[in-house]
Amino acid sequence: MRKANREIKDEQLMRQTLETADTCRLALNTGGAPYIVPLSYGYTLEEGSLTFYFHCAGEGQKLELMDADNRAGFEVDCGQKLVTGPKACHYSTQFMSVVGWGLLERLTDPAAKKTALSHLMRHYSGRDDWDFDEKVLNHTTVLRLTVREFTGKANRKERV
Repeated sequence: MRKANREIKDEQLMRQTLETADTCRLALNTGGAPYIVPLSYGYTLEEGSLTFYFHCAGEGQKLELMDADNRAGFEVDCGQKLVTGPKACHYSTQFMSVVGWGLLERLTDPAAKKTALSHLMRHYSGRDDWDFDEKVLNHTTVLRLTVREFTGKANRKERV
């Protein structure tokens, strides 16, 4: 990281970023150009190990690309605020972000799908005590991104 003073090293601040952000941008390889899609997500962050969970339709470009190459990049961010200054180069942005890459896979085991969807629901509702309709669960595609590398970055200064 070029600006080491902006690296998020504290797990609490990393967790705050993941909790506050509302969208994960997932990047997949088309073989010729990147394909990026915004997704709702759930996650776990335990002892420096990060995993994301997503749900989606049972078919489409995202799944076709994943089947061809399951390596995926990701990005989440929050806290954006424009910081103005007296000169053009004094402008900046406050933010917190987490970026990295991992391996994407479909979950097929019903118990694993329920656990993943519980993480997703907890992220948006604050609750993890949801019941899932078996019929809906059987038709829901659930993905897990096992993160191999990630880093967090924050700029929370008022003035550059």
